[in-house]
Amino acid sequence: MQVTQTTELVQAYYASWKNAIASFDEARRRAIIAPDLKFEGPIAGKRVGGDSFLRGLADFVKALKTFESIQELHAGNESAALYDCTVGASGGTLRFAEFFRVQDDRIQEIKLVYDPAEFRRLTAPAA
Repeated sequence: MQVTQTTELVQAYYASWKNAIASFDEARRRAIIAPDLKFEGPIAGKRVGGDSFLRGLADFVKALKTFESIQELHAGNESAALYDCTVGASGGTLRFAEFFRVQDDRIQEIKLVYDPAEFRRLTAPAA
């Protein structure tokens, strides 16, 4: 697989949700994410299935205020991204690292790394 295709898919994935206040492109995400996506994250654990992942992403986007890309690396059919998001009512910033594997013109695997305790603190309802 060419790096260009991997880069375009990963960037299209972010474009489909990072400005969710302006648009939340569900159809585009479904075209990018494999139906049997393998996902691993600190809160969700290991899961298989694009639909379940997309529901979780929709919930995350509800808490999202800003998205700032720091760095992306692309090699063959794999990509890595480092980014900061401002989340929750408090507007705190949280750093994320995300690792992708692309195959058959879709994202087949995502591994997401962040501090789950800090995420819960930032997105907790105001007391």
